[in-house]
Amino acid sequence: MDSKKIKMDEGDEGPPISWLPPEILCLILFLLDAKTLMVAVPQVCKFWRSMCQELRGVHLDFRWWDGPVPVEVLSGWRALDSVDGGDGPENDGDVTDGGQQQNGNMVGGLCKLFPHTRSFTTGNGNKHAVKDEHLLALAEKCLGLTHASFAWCGNMTDAAVIALADKCPGITDANFRFCRNLTDAAVIALADKCLGITHANF
Repeated sequence: MDSKKIKMDEGDEGPPISWLPPEILCLILFLLDAKTLMVAVPQVCKFWRSMCQELRGVHLDFRWWDGPVPVEVLSGWRALDSVDGGDGPENDGDVTDGGQQQNGNMVGGLCKLFPHTRSFTTGNGNKHAVKDEHLLALAEKCLGLTHASFAWCGNMTDAAVIALADKCPGITDANFRFCRNLTDAAVIALADKCLGITHANF
């Protein structure tokens, strides 16, 4: 594009990235690697954080994460009581630009930040630490999940898989390889609820 044709209106302020329409910014953010999207982008500013909630088809890929993933990363943190000692209203995801807790007692995790998540993958360093709570957080917030990979998550039980199948019937690909606590109940739940499933690895 000819740079001479780009003209900044008199009322425009801020850096060039702020001139982009939201739909173009979403396309750019979607092309970022998982670590940058999940960690850096939400901390840039309130506007970028709000754009995270508009992204479609997000892949929460934790293969870059070294070590166990705290369940709070997905479900959110419970904040301390307000300064006056009373319980504030539930915040459920509102934070400042720096990621600090605002008035309220809940700061949402990645499931709240990326509600249109389509796929989830555990990493080599955290697969053994993933428990039912991680999968339940996904099932509760990311209702459009279609791909779930929890290979080698030996702590996971049937209850979590049943909840996933009930909340996310659009699952088409599920990987529970070497999740040795799972029984026929988990397989039956996926087959009964996720009618479009094409691949399930147990």
